[in-house]
Amino acid sequence: YYAFGAQVTLVAICPPSKDGDKHPVVVDIVKSDLRQELVGIRNAPEFIPITRDSKTIEVCGTNVKKTYMGPDCWLHVEQLRAVYEKLERKKVPNVDYLISSTIIQQKHCAVVYLGPRGEDVCPKSMIELLDAVYCVLQALLIMHGGNDPIFHRDIRWANIIKLPSLSNERSKWMLIDWDEAAGLYNKAALHLSEENHAPEVFKDNHGEEVDVWAVGRLITDAKRWIFDVPNEIYSFGIRLQSSNRPGTKVAFEEALLLLTKYTDTGTVPSNERSGYINFMHM
Repeated sequence: YYAFGAQVTLVAICPPSKDGDKHPVVVDIVKSDLRQELVGIRNAPEFIPITRDSKTIEVCGTNVKKTYMGPDCWLHVEQLRAVYEKLERKKVPNVDYLISSTIIQQKHCAVVYLGPRGEDVCPKSMIELLDAVYCVLQALLIMHGGNDPIFHRDIRWANIIKLPSLSNERSKWMLIDWDEAAGLYNKAALHLSEENHAPEVFKDNHGEEVDVWAVGRLITDAKRWIFDVPNEIYSFGIRLQSSNRPGTKVAFEEALLLLTKYTDTGTVPSNERSGYINFMHM
């Protein structure tokens, strides 16, 4: 490897490419900034495989590799393919994407590569919290729309990553991990934790309300480490978890108003605002 300050590059040193050439060929493999931990899952050292149930997760240079094992591994991959195909078809913003997938019959395993990687961080300020909530609700607005909605069902800070950005740019956040995603006419997800999921997810044929509840939980959870969250924002999170919580569209509209009110610039990016307005008039 070689380094310039905190920028470290892992390389492969190969034999000279030409006869008589005494200099080896150095090929860059991956670059990393040691000031930031860029991973696709939380609490995992980089490049060390993590095994959970019948799934192994490996963080690679620019993407994340998931290996599913067991006789029904192909079913997990087929479900993920369908989910990511629908996300792409619906043009859902602020979500990760499927790079490739392979089913290896001889080894009874299946592999998917997902991208991009993101920073393993939670929001550090009230503004970053609003940015993250806005990005998630912007995704849900499109996901839940139309006659073929998709529900994530497992929205937690563990399944949201921050994308690298410049210091003068608004922070961008991305929803990942679609293993629990479902569409209409779904079954109760009895294996999920009651503490971290909406009550409706444990009943058949739940809908957008489970994801809206989860967004509210993001806000109230963040209050534990972001101490300057205004009561108005915290109350918004509480209301999203109530029995009479609003739908996705209303929740997004209210989040947009809060973002406009409390951010330094007082506005969201004009291209995102126009995209939202265009969607609302479709």
